[in-house]
Amino acid sequence: MIERLSNLSFAQLGAALGPLRSHVLSAGAIGLCAVAGLALGLVKAVAPPNAAAPKDVWKLPAIPMPSMPPTMTPDDVGDMFWSDEPRAKRVVQQKAKVINWRFVGTYAQGEQLYAIITDDKRVLRLKNGDALPDGAVIQDVQLGNLTYQQDGASKTRRLFDKDAPK
Repeated sequence: MIERLSNLSFAQLGAALGPLRSHVLSAGAIGLCAVAGLALGLVKAVAPPNAAAPKDVWKLPAIPMPSMPPTMTPDDVGDMFWSDEPRAKRVVQQKAKVINWRFVGTYAQGEQLYAIITDDKRVLRLKNGDALPDGAVIQDVQLGNLTYQQDGASKTRRLFDKDAPK
């Protein structure tokens, strides 16, 4: 069949396709629509998506964190429910808070000597008779030495003492 069509001249080919001439306009229109549809589809596929409208954004609620009173431990809560003692007799015991402090220096202002003390949050300048962060009372401040009263006993801390608490 291809050999038969290849031997035809343009005039003979036109005469052979004559009965289809009435459909050429329709076929051209269909081809043009197909090309236009493909082009529009490619443009939409390549374009970035539209940003979400602010009203479409979901906001999740904040989840409240459960908390317990600071003086109670989980063991105390368990005792409240499963203890044999009546509620009125039970007392919640607070654990003693340990306050670590360090003697880091002395400071002289005129005749008065001050001890420079640090704890977890601050630096303090204390003199004789002042209370240390853990409640002990300073008895004497000397250059490089600090003597204080704690639990009825007199104690001394020295600067650069290798046994001093850190």
